[in-house]
Amino acid sequence: MDISFKDLSNKQIAKNSLFLYIRMALIMIMSLISVRVILRALHVEDYGIYNAIGGVVTSLSFLSTVLAGASQRFFSYSIGEKNVSNLNKDIGSILFGYVIIIALIIILAETFGEWFVLNRMNFSTEKHIDIQWVFQFSLVTFIINLMSAPLLALIIAHEDMRYYSIISISDGALKLFVAIVLYIIPEQRLIAYPGLLMMVSIITLSFYYIIVKKNILI
Repeated sequence: MDISFKDLSNKQIAKNSLFLYIRMALIMIMSLISVRVILRALHVEDYGIYNAIGGVVTSLSFLSTVLAGASQRFFSYSIGEKNVSNLNKDIGSILFGYVIIIALIIILAETFGEWFVLNRMNFSTEKHIDIQWVFQFSLVTFIINLMSAPLLALIIAHEDMRYYSIISISDGALKLFVAIVLYIIPEQRLIAYPGLLMMVSIITLSFYYIIVKKNILI
């Protein structure tokens, strides 16, 4: 496995900044449009149910950012030292840690989390089946996003924001597409929406993997 180690020039820093600004602007625009379309498609009640249930699952989403930041520091150090062996060890150790964390989250979510959603949150009993589907889809989406964190850390440690921006913009575009598709689905939109978001997360994870495999870890 060969890694290209290059010092960032002023030109590269300027490019990275430009990519990040473009990413921020486009994602903001797509998010504003998506929220408006989704609210019209789900209506107030189902939109509120989704946000309430998704909020229980994604309340741990800060873990993804924290873990990605911690992982990036190890990757950056090994890349800066041009030590491929240490980088491989770091990747293996961090992935093992992620497996343990994901297993613990699944156990906690499928026991206490599901019980709390179904028994302590005030929902109509006729919505219980829909709520279970939303909870499970949201949990899988969260796990997939957590699995993307070490790949994101590798991309950022490589200090080329082009890849990060492209994937983020693609993710936002796919979510906007989901919102449009949701609007034309005739029924079961409350279940369809988190299911489609789960598919978007799988596609985004695939993008991360392909870019890391082909452009960073050759």
